[in-house]
Amino acid sequence: MLNIKENKLLAPYTSFNIGGLAKYFVEVNDEYEAKEAISWAKHKNLEILIIGQGSNMLLADEGFSGLVIKNNIKGIKEERVDNNYIIVEAGSGETWNDVLKYSVNKKYWGLENLSYIPGTIGAAPVQNIGAYGVELKDVFYSLRAINFDSLETEIFETHECNFAYRSSIFKKQLKNKVFITVVSLKLSLEAKPQLNYGSLGDVIKKDIYELEPLDISKAIIEIRKSKLPEPEEWGNSGSFFQNPEISKKHFEKLKEKYPDIKYYNLDSGLIKVPAAWLIEKAGWKGKSLGKAGVWGKQALILINLGGATAQDLKKLAETIMDDVKEKFDIELVPEVNIY
Repeated sequence: MLNIKENKLLAPYTSFNIGGLAKYFVEVNDEYEAKEAISWAKHKNLEILIIGQGSNMLLADEGFSGLVIKNNIKGIKEERVDNNYIIVEAGSGETWNDVLKYSVNKKYWGLENLSYIPGTIGAAPVQNIGAYGVELKDVFYSLRAINFDSLETEIFETHECNFAYRSSIFKKQLKNKVFITVVSLKLSLEAKPQLNYGSLGDVIKKDIYELEPLDISKAIIEIRKSKLPEPEEWGNSGSFFQNPEISKKHFEKLKEKYPDIKYYNLDSGLIKVPAAWLIEKAGWKGKSLGKAGVWGKQALILINLGGATAQDLKKLAETIMDDVKEKFDIELVPEVNIY
């Protein structure tokens, strides 16, 4: 039997520690309970919001007038495909880092560059999470999801997910239309280190032929910990903005004016410019607006300085976006889901 609560404060369930009251709130532990909760909400004609770790969302101060479902679906298992690959399957409520630790400790290759990313594995395909030259789509195998309308369980394979930079079909066409319950990843049993992104290769001290996934994971965790604030101390959602991609013509104009501009050449022919560089160059690193601020060690992180509201964060984000647009003619796009 579902334990549905009323007027539940959402702030403690988000890494920003921001969010008003949920009209209705329930925690689910398996697919059956998830279907029950969705059916209950449909019967009452309520909107549904799924929360995992609440690490990539900014919830409104007004709260949520429908049913918030807290995802606690756990469990990790594996199945060997052949001599080269293994499938790791996890309940969508498992934290991403727990699934990652499970995999790298077993010396499975593929996830190590995605170390220390907050959130659940269920949220990973929605966002197509990425870091240090690797994206979720590179290791994705399939997922199971409950369709809100039919209450049927559907299986999505890679070609059906419309993966793009920090995006997927679940963030766009199927947003608020499905509940992801299980995610499966295809990992390699052969060594496949990816070290060609940024300064990662310089940090790794071992010979490439001696490397294990855990070595790369530890190095990335060390790098990220040196840049990122702990949500327990300063409420944040990690990277607040996507890194923009611009044309070569636009880039060349910027490089004339800013010879020190940071950039990455993409296979598409576009140039990726780090949003953190743009924000810092615009003078926002370490600055604040009311009770919301920009982290002093990494300008891509917006933080709750204590007592900030969603409106405070939105105002800061919008001001930064306007400033970057005016100075560089680049439109920043939030990576965080704003409700």
